[in-house]
Amino acid sequence: MTQQLTELRVSVGGIEHQRRAIESQREPIAARVRDLHERMEICASEITSYKAKIEQFRVEIRESEQKIAELAGAREKSQQHIGGLQHQRGEVATGIRTGRGRTARHPQTGQRRAGAEIGL
Repeated sequence: MTQQLTELRVSVGGIEHQRRAIESQREPIAARVRDLHERMEICASEITSYKAKIEQFRVEIRESEQKIAELAGAREKSQQHIGGLQHQRGEVATGIRTGRGRTARHPQTGQRRAGAEIGL
């Protein structure tokens, strides 16, 4: 019985030692948990801020894509206009080449005149 009592005291002493060791770690662990919660709140705030920035960038991208499409349309229209002007210039040049040496009548007076008076 004495041996059992001694074993029990040793066991209780070991348990008490473990309890004190755990108790001494409680505050540092609690401080670490508080620190992690603070960091988590900061990260959540940063994530919210980044999400807002991402949405702002998406809006800017859509606006830029719209402007690019508008500029492409304007460029196409300008190229068509330039093509039309080049075609007209070609027709005028052809008319001048074929009209040289012929006589033409003046639209108001009806008098004959030689050559063309159109210049490029």
